[in-house]
Formats: sequence, structure tokens, C-alpha cells
Amino acid sequence: MKNIFMAMLGFILSFFSCKKDEKLTIGKNPYVGQLKTDGYYKEIVEDQVIIYFLYNNGVILFGNKLPLKDLDVQELAYKDGSFYNMAKNLKYYWGVFTVDGDDIIIERWNPTRIPRRVTRSEGKILSDTSFVITRRTQSDRPVVVPEYKVFYFKKFSPKPDSTNSFVK
Repeated sequence: MKNIFMAMLGFILSFFSCKKDEKLTIGKNPYVGQLKTDGYYKEIVEDQVIIYFLYNNGVILFGNKLPLKDLDVQELAYKDGSFYNMAKNLKYYWGVFTVDGDDIIIERWNPTRIPRRVTRSEGKILSDTSFVITRRTQSDRPVVVPEYKVFYFKKFSPKPDSTNSFVK
């Protein structure tokens, strides 16, 4: 019975692996700009927080979406390396960002789709410690839905490493 289950699991995984994940449309470029990068950016909506780490090498790391009450525990996971050890092997935590003037573009893989689709978020830099996402699109979703999400900077150290095998 165990061998049948393992064979079925192997077949299912090989079926999904035949389809290729989408590629990011913007490249990884060094970032030297006005946004601070010695911490993370968070958006708080009601009792939830969404976290992004921006790195000087143009990489972005999704730091999770979690209940606001769990933020202290999540910060400990960033500091002790356990979050990075988990995220380094999961493609959908990673992406790239680019800034042109006061425009910011973020691309990363959607966690709920196989093969992975690229989600593109676009917005404006408001200051050196905040930016707003004004729209989000996916290649298979031609409708652009406004999302006006403001992310605010929080100084934080040590940040998880930006090294990963997905963003070259």
C-alpha cells in the first residue's frame, strides 16, 4: 500500500513539474535609492500584518502575513534564522523590486498557483520610510484590481539573508 501511495505521489509531482513556472520580467539590480533597507516594511490591516524585506541587491523577501499579535514571535524567527531556513527553499517567498524615480515595482511568485504565476505589484514611494501599492496584476488575470496598500518601514536587525536559488 505504501509503495502504491509513493508511486502515485511521484506521478502527481512529475505532472506538475512538467509545467514551467513563469519567469520574473524584471531583473535583479543593485538598489541605491531613497527607501531604507536596514529593516522591513509592514502593512497593517485590521489585526493582520504583511511584511516585506527589501535588500540592496534588488531582492525582496516576503516576510509573511500573520496576525499582528504574533509579530514579536515572527521577529524572533527572523533573528534566530529559523524563518530564513524555511523560506530559502520556497520560491514564492522571493522576488525582485525596482525603483524608477518615485515608482516602485515588485515581482514575486504567487504561492497558491502551480505552476507559479508572477504577481506584479506597482506603486509609489511616499517617503524614505513608506510606499503605497496602487495596483496588482498577474499574467493570467488581465483585470487590474486597485489595492492601495501602504507599507511603513521598521528598523530591524539582523535581517534574514537574501541569498536564495530562485532570483539570479
